[in-house]
Amino acid sequence: MEITMTSLDDLKRKILSNPEAKAEYDALLKAELESLKADTPELMDLPMDSPEVKKWQERVLSIKGKLNQ
Repeated sequence: MEITMTSLDDLKRKILSNPEAKAEYDALLKAELESLKADTPELMDLPMDSPEVKKWQERVLSIKGKLNQ
């Protein structure tokens, strides 16, 4: 039996070409985004350039970018 390796991008493309899988993927991203939004009050007292705020911003932007694809 031969095992072939596919790149993560190829695998992601295959999964997202399935409408049901895409809907589930989007739902998971939206749930994570809502969870991150719930963390907002904790970040309000931190400086904008703190590592925690930067990490939060990067993750939110990453999720929004994935949802817009």
